[in-house]
Amino acid sequence: MKLVVLVRHGKAEHTDEPKPDYRRDLTTRGEVDATRIAEEIKPMLPQPLHFISSPANRAKQTATFFASVLGYPEEAIQEEEDLYDGLTTTEFLEMLAKVPETSDCVLVFGHNPTQTILADRMLEYFGRILPTAGAVAIRFEVQSWADIEPRSGEQAFYKYPKMFR
Repeated sequence: MKLVVLVRHGKAEHTDEPKPDYRRDLTTRGEVDATRIAEEIKPMLPQPLHFISSPANRAKQTATFFASVLGYPEEAIQEEEDLYDGLTTTEFLEMLAKVPETSDCVLVFGHNPTQTILADRMLEYFGRILPTAGAVAIRFEVQSWADIEPRSGEQAFYKYPKMFR
């Protein structure tokens, strides 16, 4: 069994500053929400873990907060540029196929609309919008990451910050 956890970055500062979108940081609320969701999902994650993140500040910072809670080494977070620009389903499956087979769980930190679209493509039906700091886990009954196919996953959990306010 393999578990893919799609995580949308936490709440980020607005873009009306002279800062490029790529460099937007998490707000305090984004930091708190990321930490809370990581704490909530921690007991549901099979070990060992593997992290893949968009290199954009807000996604990487979200991954770092999750890493702190989940005991994952920050320096081991893999950056994937295409998570910022958006991945097709085929590109996403190719990325998953490269996850080390020693890991049974991968957390993928990215942006909308891509994260929501990927949830829709990996599950038979998702039908929601993944909110900031939201996480949807998709279980695949396969032995190898390369064997994952679209629409073959089962939702293991769906957590988002407003559930805990």
